[in-house]
Amino acid sequence: MDALFCLTGKSGTGKDTLALRLLADPTLGLSRLVIHTTRPRRPEETDGESYYFVTPEKLESLISKRGLVERRDYDTKHGVWSYCTLREDESAEGDVRRALAVTPLPALNAYRNYYGEDRVMPLYIEVPDFERLNRAAARESISPNPCYAEVCRRYLADEADFSPENLLKHNVGRSFINLDIEECLNKLSAAIRAFPAKSAPSADR
Repeated sequence: MDALFCLTGKSGTGKDTLALRLLADPTLGLSRLVIHTTRPRRPEETDGESYYFVTPEKLESLISKRGLVERRDYDTKHGVWSYCTLREDESAEGDVRRALAVTPLPALNAYRNYYGEDRVMPLYIEVPDFERLNRAAARESISPNPCYAEVCRRYLADEADFSPENLLKHNVGRSFINLDIEECLNKLSAAIRAFPAKSAPSADR
């Protein structure tokens, strides 16, 4: 892979919507890096597009066969949810050169270690807290079994996960404000186009 662009940010900042728009822009030439999760699929999600939704047993079997790039486990109100990037996830649709991922901060360093520091670009999305909470509550309301305690848990976890100290630790500098989506998309697209192309490493990944 020549470049991996990582949309990251707190819950409710519109990362998934931005990702869909960026992936739909043929001038950017991006493919989505789809990872595996044991989280239940939401009504608006499609298996194989948002994530590969699998059981915990199936995930462990895939890990043993293919190996890991990175893994995260979250203790939620519904139990433990796992998110994993498996080796070769990026090649599911052929020889992907430039990919886009929606990812939390902890995955950034794992991606840098695997693909190379100069091939991974974080794109940090921000939205004011009031707007972000409204979005998160609205999304939860369409779930078959809404759990607003989980919304609160994610909000508090995000405040810790995306603290200024953690952003600095993960070498995340520039941010993109997503209040006007078209303006935000224009700035993201410009940053992606300006990212220097790299030749794929010769080592077997």
